[in-house]
Amino acid sequence: MSPEGQPGDSRPTRGRTLLALALAAVAFVAAWGLERGAARDNPFARAPIQDAEVYWAWAADIAGGKLVGDEPFFSAPLYPYVLGAVRAVGGGIAAALLLQALLHAATVFCIARAAGARLGIIAGVLYLALADPLFHTGRLLPGTLQAFLVAFVFERAMTMRAAPSLARGAGLGLVYGIACLANPVLLAGLPLVAVWLAVRGGWRQSVLGTMLAVYAILPATIHNWRACGEPILVSAQGGLTFAHGNQAGAEGTYTPIDGVSTLRSEQNTDARARASEALGREATWRETSDHFRAQGLAFWREQPAAAAGLGATKLWLFLSGRHYGDIYVPTLERDAGLLDGLRFAPLRVAWLAPLALVAATVFAARRRGRGAVPGMFLLASLATCVVFYYSPRYRMPATPMISVLAAWGLVRVVSREPIRVAAACAFALALGLASGWINRALEIDDPQARRAHFEQLHGEVLVQQGDLVQARAAFERARALGHPGAEFGLADIERRAGDYSRAIETTRAETLVMPNDPLVWRAHAVTLALAGHPTEARTAFERVIELDPDDAEALTGLGAVTIELGSFDEGLDLYDRALAADPEFLLAAMNKAVALFQAERLAEAADTVLPVFARMPFDPTPRHLAADIAIRWATHPDPARRDGMAALGIAETLSPDHDSNDPRVLEALFMALAETATFPEARRLAARAAQILREQGENEWAADVERYAEAFARGESVRSGD
Repeated sequence: MSPEGQPGDSRPTRGRTLLALALAAVAFVAAWGLERGAARDNPFARAPIQDAEVYWAWAADIAGGKLVGDEPFFSAPLYPYVLGAVRAVGGGIAAALLLQALLHAATVFCIARAAGARLGIIAGVLYLALADPLFHTGRLLPGTLQAFLVAFVFERAMTMRAAPSLARGAGLGLVYGIACLANPVLLAGLPLVAVWLAVRGGWRQSVLGTMLAVYAILPATIHNWRACGEPILVSAQGGLTFAHGNQAGAEGTYTPIDGVSTLRSEQNTDARARASEALGREATWRETSDHFRAQGLAFWREQPAAAAGLGATKLWLFLSGRHYGDIYVPTLERDAGLLDGLRFAPLRVAWLAPLALVAATVFAARRRGRGAVPGMFLLASLATCVVFYYSPRYRMPATPMISVLAAWGLVRVVSREPIRVAAACAFALALGLASGWINRALEIDDPQARRAHFEQLHGEVLVQQGDLVQARAAFERARALGHPGAEFGLADIERRAGDYSRAIETTRAETLVMPNDPLVWRAHAVTLALAGHPTEARTAFERVIELDPDDAEALTGLGAVTIELGSFDEGLDLYDRALAADPEFLLAAMNKAVALFQAERLAEAADTVLPVFARMPFDPTPRHLAADIAIRWATHPDPARRDGMAALGIAETLSPDHDSNDPRVLEALFMALAETATFPEARRLAARAAQILREQGENEWAADVERYAEAFARGESVRSGD
């Protein structure tokens, strides 16, 4: 370490770079080992839930070519677009987590290389041993990408400080702009970066770096303008998030808002409806954010003492929190034996955060610019938690700089120089180590307070993966702990097991306990529909819509049972109402397309399902329905209803280059080609489909396809029933 012992005091040497690479290799092995073990043993790692599920579905849309959405960004967009790139090249969850393991390793490398001589290695080791960063590598959440970009900006800044140049100033600005796309809170720091570049490099570096940062951010702004016509820089949800953490009854963490769903997929639509009610007209997305921001500010004005106390609580949780999680609860996963790999990261952020804050304060008090970059990133995450609400996800981007600043503080404690700084650092370290006992005494950040929620989520992910035995046990534990959704989870298992009578009894009992809860009535209606009681199901769905007229799921369910009861056009109207209420609820479109197909209204069915396929090109359900429509159209026994060209148009939408490996898509292609007298290509595709089916063990289907190929060789088409 240099005599000064400040972050980034010396240029990286070859030896330091090699040590940084060695630490990065260890980080990758730890992350990938955790992920491989979790993929085998941990259902939470195998099934994205809540925000992770939204990111993964969003990535599918992006991979399918939908680069510009119908709404502004409600989250920092960089992470889902990175996932979209992974999905576009055929990668799945394992590939995404492999990328995150590599980013984790790169973060350690940047810290160790940039922070100073021995100080960088100490900081790299601390980051390597922190539980939060390692845990986040195994979840489809943006924390790992955010942390990497913070470390990369730090590395670029230290390189710029050691040897200023126009190219390095430009590179720093560009990377910072990209970091803003991963964490919009950093937008507030862009003027500080411009000033820092001016001081360290000169006005040319500052202007060029700032311009490149703006250019990096600009695609998000353009997207938002194209999506909704509003000037939203990156994300449109700041006001709603502010209200979540600043309202009567808030405790410093995520607090639901009356009338706004906790489900990410429904939350913004609900928020806009609430804002529209308040305005007496349709609210814009910016007005929606402003509406909820005003609610939070009103709480500050009307209850200043409560707001100040709440802010102090958030600050303390940022410094001391180790158990709370608004989606995942690593402590409880570890207690359940699902996170054995996390033992390789024994350090808690709470042990280092107070020390890092003292180190940042010392730098600020001494007016030394050497700690400005890590201090700024620490302050950005701290301010996010204090202004909005505490979440380990919001603290996560600061963990690289917490490691750097804590390393400096540890060196001060060991060296005892200067004595007053060393004493302050020692006190902060002791406070961090004791924070767990303090929280137990204050009865905050108790993991057991989240256990019912954890068991409920545990049951839900196990159901997704088909493990109904373990899911039932998890739901029963959740019920014993008083979780209100446990009964629905058990009813779902009973439905899946075919025990509809018990499921109906369970959900009917819940409607008596909570007669005005639309979710309860919806669960009961779905159970009745699946049990084959369409008349009773219709009554229950109508009750849901009475309570919530814009419930797209209930409108869709009502449409299905209405058609089953013989009112076809009324059912189609209900599907249209569902799509009007929620254009993103594609199940309504799929149900409508199926109904039209069964009614042999093939053109309408195709017009309905193809937009769904465009949104979900990797989902076999819309793809196979579209293929079935094409096959029926090409082979219809009634010549007046047969249309080979229309069928070929659908089939080539599914596979423009005739290179699909899906036998059903290939069948749509070769049937349509045969009907349009393109027999050589039809025969080639039939032979290919037969080979694929043989490899899949579908021998009966393969034999049929081989007979079709023989007919095509004779110049004969095939009709339904042949």
